[in-house]
Amino acid sequence: MLDSISIAKGLVQLGFTLAKDNVRAQKFTRHDLTHPVYVKTASQRGKPMYRMPLVLHPALQGSVLPVVRDKVNFNSNWNNSNLVEFPKAVNKNGKFQHYGFALDVVDHEMLRRIISSLQANIPPVESEANSSYETEIEALYQARRGQGTFREKLLKYWQHTCSVSAISLSGILKASHIKPWSESDDTERLDLYNGLLLNPTLDALFDKGLISFSNDGGLLHGKALEEQLGALGINETMRLKRIEEKHLKYLSWHRANVFVG
Repeated sequence: MLDSISIAKGLVQLGFTLAKDNVRAQKFTRHDLTHPVYVKTASQRGKPMYRMPLVLHPALQGSVLPVVRDKVNFNSNWNNSNLVEFPKAVNKNGKFQHYGFALDVVDHEMLRRIISSLQANIPPVESEANSSYETEIEALYQARRGQGTFREKLLKYWQHTCSVSAISLSGILKASHIKPWSESDDTERLDLYNGLLLNPTLDALFDKGLISFSNDGGLLHGKALEEQLGALGINETMRLKRIEEKHLKYLSWHRANVFVG
């Protein structure tokens, strides 16, 4: 059976993002699914949970049971106050509390089939994981948690402030890869110089190739943004606050392959 940590990593591989890391329940979301998915967590951080660690919306029980019936244990009424998007029912203490459908998961293939039962066209999990595949899942999981090595290094390098703007609310700043994760090798994915710490607006524009940066750090923008710069809080004098030679190969790659100009 998969423990809670293995399930969390598997969800990330299936395109989920960790939206909230609560005590006893981590909330994962994906843009094409109506309901979030929860994973139980132990009171002691970093310890796995083994008993029915996956928690789904109760309304999904009918579509999931045919996938797992007679193979795993499940609980149709697992109560937890963190399941705020889920309905409430009277718990054993006579109080109304949020509840979900909790179940065991045998392996990553079953996890894929469970998620596929919620929404079609989910990319499959590879059955034979090599070391590169395991590295990707582990690091991606950590990065999306916002507590990974990559984000921590960027926060320290940029002193908890956006690489371009004056925004220093580190909780909203995005650890943005210059050369996208999917195009990078294992070393590049965790390379400090393949990252920028950007506010949400700049991060979205950078990711879509609507902005980039020159080798001296100056902000470049595509023609599509010319009439929107003011509305987006961007001006043409913006630039990276610091830039080193090790950034240049990644910036060059971004301009050549992502930036739409």
